[in-house]
Amino acid sequence: MIDSPLPEKDWAQWIKLICPDFPDDFVRRLFAAIATDPAAIVDGRVSPAVFGRYFEVMFFYDDFLRQVDTVLGGDPAPPTAIDKLASIILSACAGPKTPAPSSAIIQQALGKTTCSEGAIPSVAEFLVALTATSCLK
Repeated sequence: MIDSPLPEKDWAQWIKLICPDFPDDFVRRLFAAIATDPAAIVDGRVSPAVFGRYFEVMFFYDDFLRQVDTVLGGDPAPPTAIDKLASIILSACAGPKTPAPSSAIIQQALGKTTCSEGAIPSVAEFLVALTATSCLK
């Protein structure tokens, strides 16, 4: 059991020890998201609780987050209301094989993003906020 914070490269190696063919792209996106959360990294290290929480949300919602990346990474007209952006995300990501959080969870996460008022958050900002919600707790 790992009970002390580790640097990101050690977490990446730990994942590879458990599953050698785990996708590098997933690990890269996971750590890119963790790096955007200033509270997640202390002295260059990530605690097991933070790592586990991010990994859980990203693993479960990976297909959904890839589709969110398409929505947020595109150039849509900036919505002025969080509920409108949540509606755009849900409609764009609706599908039988794409598990997604509820509309309320998406609105809550969008409300917690650190981007400026009226701006569209990045998918990493959205993931940080989604991780802080109760979507899988």
